[in-house]
Amino acid sequence: MAAVSKSETKVLDPHIPKGEQLIEAYSGNEKTVAVTDRRIIDLWHHEDDRSQETELRSTLLTNDYIVGTEYEREQESNTPDLERLIGFLLGVCGVGGILYGLDGTGGAIFGGFVLLALSALIIYLTDTTESGEVEITLYRAGEVPNRTWTFPKGETGVPRAISEQVATLHRP
Repeated sequence: MAAVSKSETKVLDPHIPKGEQLIEAYSGNEKTVAVTDRRIIDLWHHEDDRSQETELRSTLLTNDYIVGTEYEREQESNTPDLERLIGFLLGVCGVGGILYGLDGTGGAIFGGFVLLALSALIIYLTDTTESGEVEITLYRAGEVPNRTWTFPKGETGVPRAISEQVATLHRP
């Protein structure tokens, strides 16, 4: 598990009693979600020049109502094929310019190196982009409603920590 940052610890410390261990946390604009060895903490904090507002919701993981979790991670990849093709064609033109310039044309050599550098830059900067959110649902028995948390792309630390803690605390 990843270490919890100092800023996240500073926000959460007043809400975690001695003996309870902070495992993982995620901080967004105004919301922090943290996992301890006993519970999940949702902390909303807003502060401006005139006011300060804090709201905390805690979900206990140690009771018998917890029956499981569901972890979802949507992932869509977009490979930039056209950009890579353009970079490759510029590279071929650059190599051609360099070879043409070897006959004594200095401008062609310079132009070839420029095209080759531009080609390498385009290929380097074209990266596979991914989209998708990470979602974890905590299933609870009886009339107790389930809880779901949604995190931005790549934020898998807290959902994994929730799943691990539920599994650890509710071993058969």
